[in-house]
Amino acid sequence: MDGQRFKQIDHLMPGTRVRVIRTFQDANGHVYREGEEFVFEYVTLRGPKLLPTLHGPGIEIPLNGVEPRKGRLREYFAVPGEDKKQPVPPAPKLPVAQPAASSVPRPANPPPIQIAKMDWDLYKLAIQHAAALADSGDLAAATEYLGQIDKMPFPAECPRDSQIAHDLQRCELSTEAGRAWQMEQVEDLYGSYVAGSTSGGEAAARLSEVRQWLGKR
Repeated sequence: MDGQRFKQIDHLMPGTRVRVIRTFQDANGHVYREGEEFVFEYVTLRGPKLLPTLHGPGIEIPLNGVEPRKGRLREYFAVPGEDKKQPVPPAPKLPVAQPAASSVPRPANPPPIQIAKMDWDLYKLAIQHAAALADSGDLAAATEYLGQIDKMPFPAECPRDSQIAHDLQRCELSTEAGRAWQMEQVEDLYGSYVAGSTSGGEAAARLSEVRQWLGKR
């Protein structure tokens, strides 16, 4: 489906300068080494397996075996300056302890999801647990647990990525950090759902579905 362009993939936005943070070899055999930089413009999906290809001025990088889902591209590329934080002034001495990062208690005893046959009731509990972890401020644990849910035995007729994204999107989170994590995971999962299309027509149809689910035109 050459010509099918997407402006954003993971954390890469059009016009941003991207730095390689992990040496890798693309599908053409070219090696990109840590520290190299280029300007990202858009991504296309090519070939029967719909491998993502990054495009920029004078550069084309067909990725091989790197799925654009759940932040995988963050392992290879960084946007210089995005992780820079403003210096924080020293905290004043207070007579009482500092409040916790989140007032939402961390959930305990996660549902065991290593099962041979899909259990939808257990799946719903697992989704709620992942959301509760994020709401409590433990974003790393929430992401890790969501990865376990991703390995559950979904039936062939059920698109796994869109199902998880759709159900996670319905969860009501009470903290700003939790909601930000929720939207990032939902958008990554929907992006993977579109990237898993087997034809240009299917990709266009899935993209239209995703825009409706996200409330975007």
